[in-house]
Amino acid sequence: MLIWVLLWLFGTFFEEVNNSIAKHKSTTYHFLQVWVIMSFFGMLTFLASGIYKTLFTDINLYLNSDSIPYLALRIILEITQSYFTILAIKHADRSTFSIVRILTIPLLLISDMMMGYEFSMFSIIGIWVILASFLIFNAKDKTLNMKGIWFVLFTAINAVFTLTLYKYSLSVYGNSVEVDQFLMFAAIFMFFVAYNYKINKNCAIKMIKGDKMFLLQWIGIWLGTLALGYSMVFINASEAIAVKRAWEMFWSILAGVFYFKEKNLYKKLIFAGFLIGGLVIMLL
Repeated sequence: MLIWVLLWLFGTFFEEVNNSIAKHKSTTYHFLQVWVIMSFFGMLTFLASGIYKTLFTDINLYLNSDSIPYLALRIILEITQSYFTILAIKHADRSTFSIVRILTIPLLLISDMMMGYEFSMFSIIGIWVILASFLIFNAKDKTLNMKGIWFVLFTAINAVFTLTLYKYSLSVYGNSVEVDQFLMFAAIFMFFVAYNYKINKNCAIKMIKGDKMFLLQWIGIWLGTLALGYSMVFINASEAIAVKRAWEMFWSILAGVFYFKEKNLYKKLIFAGFLIGGLVIMLL
């Protein structure tokens, strides 16, 4: 599991760079463009991975036809998740965005247990340390800015359904990560291309020529997507998202305090320390 923790460390750092750039530009048009580019490169990444496995390895790509109804439902939820994430990034503070999304962890833990997955005692303790630190952090006063929090709450709860369906399609139906993720990103790409054209009457792909920042944003999206996508094959969804969310919160707290000049520096840094402590316990 250590390799995934380290991969998420760098992946979520670049993801935070991506989200901070998007929030700094802070226009709906820009957010739509970001999602078009994100889904486009996500689609190409898993397509390339699938082609490589087909041509140079003995691994066969597979999509169980019985899983298609679940895949269709997840695609709908993922598109909804993407749109509300745009609203959450735009309206909520960076630290609020990542801290509130930790609520996904205990809900996923319950979902994983209901599906019969096994956990080590340290994994359970680590997950609950991360959750408890969130509750203590915001218990006495409103350390978090409540602006845009309902958008963030929706993404936190909806993520439970998308991740559970994703893990279910891999573990029960045996679908290949590349096929599943390619179809999901292709659907998101087509939706946002159509939506972007409806609003702006242009092709969002053209924007990449004039904005070098999108290369940096794509690197962050690519690393984070690969880490989460492939980790689901090896570990439980709640463990995967606990590590990812903890690193997301760590970087977003630093970005919020030092770049966006948010308040409550010391409280947020102490909270980040508890997050890292929870991660260390999970690795024992």
